[in-house]
Amino acid sequence: MARYVYWCPSCGTRIAPKNVPMLNRPYSCPACSAPLRVAVPHMGLVYGAGLLSTFVATYLAGLRGLLLVFASILGSPVAYLALYMVIGLIWPGKLELRPPTDFPLRFPNRPPD
Repeated sequence: MARYVYWCPSCGTRIAPKNVPMLNRPYSCPACSAPLRVAVPHMGLVYGAGLLSTFVATYLAGLRGLLLVFASILGSPVAYLALYMVIGLIWPGKLELRPPTDFPLRFPNRPPD
């Protein structure tokens, strides 16, 4: 079995990796229309590692003070994307059923269900 082939947790249909959206966007199974999302439990690790790696790199480059902080914050998206690709190859996400309350947009004053 291929490592990067996804399976629908509802009906068991094989879903090609090119049909699975990146960055946790919700979508539906092409066979059973079950609401799905990519479960990526290691995203917090990637965020932290990206910020830490840019902080260490800018410190080793000789930056100090506020310049160190700003350079770390501005450089962390580049490190995040690089780490996301590397860790995604080692530890790919899995598909899970999307809860009915999981909306792509968050409305703070949404009426109760």
